[in-house]
Amino acid sequence: MTLLLRLEYAALAIAALVGYQLSGGSWWLFAILILAPDFSMLGYLGGPKVGAWCYNAVHTWLAPVGALARRNGRRVAACRASRDHPCRPYRH
Repeated sequence: MTLLLRLEYAALAIAALVGYQLSGGSWWLFAILILAPDFSMLGYLGGPKVGAWCYNAVHTWLAPVGALARRNGRRVAACRASRDHPCRPYRH
């Protein structure tokens, strides 16, 4: 792996840790869930084809990025619907 990719993944990991800290999440839950993708290795008990599919399905960025986008989309919608949103015209 090139140095640039390693730096990119390190920056992403640090950003994720900072984001988790700011969200107020439980660090015990984080410690447990950090190992969750490794449970996909159990798919190899069903054979190499099933194992490879399970491993690849879990080791992707699509689910976390989709969950984050969905969460942020709800926040933006809730903010825009609030009475005090700056983009909403003030009504007496």
